[in-house]
Amino acid sequence: VRGICIDNYSDIQHKIKPMYASVSITKEEREGFFGHDLLNFFSMAYSWREAFHIMEDYERETNMQYDTVIKYRSDLVFPNRVNEINQDMPHKTIFTPNVATYYNNGMNDQFAFGDREGMRAYCYFVDEIAHYLIHRSVAPPRPETLLKHHIAVKGITNKITPMQYFIVRTSGTVLYPLGPNMGSTGYAAVEKFI
Repeated sequence: VRGICIDNYSDIQHKIKPMYASVSITKEEREGFFGHDLLNFFSMAYSWREAFHIMEDYERETNMQYDTVIKYRSDLVFPNRVNEINQDMPHKTIFTPNVATYYNNGMNDQFAFGDREGMRAYCYFVDEIAHYLIHRSVAPPRPETLLKHHIAVKGITNKITPMQYFIVRTSGTVLYPLGPNMGSTGYAAVEKFI
């Protein structure tokens, strides 16, 4: 496998900031984004697209294509096997967990898998975010509600599947994502893991 160039954060900021330069959101709307700023949100979505580009480059180099694509945060820990990945992937379909949807009209943006076409739409989300924000396509505008809207606009089926995982921070803190059937859509508890 060829080497991969990883940009430093300053270079990435220069690439990302123009993506949302024309977007104006209220102070209240900013509160729904980590750091109350769009930079982190766009940076997250930008990294999805860039990772997909790396995969596409590898596919071209090897003259093959993946049937199933998995996108996840590197700080996720799954206590149980995710058996759903072992099935044939329906066309233009992704699977996401039934936890950490934030707001009843959102979808999980921490873990997803599906067929290549469905996951390509998911990972190219960054290309449409500014448009969705400028046109107030969803309310409230949050990463999870914007992503759900994007998946629907692209004609991708999102199959929500029961799944549990933990987020393990470098500090040793463990976050337990919840779902609507658990009385919340955020996190249950914060404990020290280490």
